[in-house]
Amino acid sequence: MLGWLKEAFYVVNYFFLAISHPFVDTPYGEFDPARPNIVLVYGMSGTPPVMIPLKNKLEEAGFNVLIADIGWAKEDIDVLAGRL
Repeated sequence: MLGWLKEAFYVVNYFFLAISHPFVDTPYGEFDPARPNIVLVYGMSGTPPVMIPLKNKLEEAGFNVLIADIGWAKEDIDVLAGRL
């Protein structure tokens, strides 16, 4: 019945995480070699902090998670590939 309220919360949360990028350090975490790896790459108009809630859920599920901070594609492709 109040499903719209939950969706509105997620939209507002996304907005605040997206604008907080200059102020929030993206956590890298510890990697356990026995766990499978996941690399999260945010999409157009996204920022690394937007992926933090998903990163936390995946880590709780038993994965190593890296949020790839590849910038806004304003740099040479070799630099971006090196970051990834």
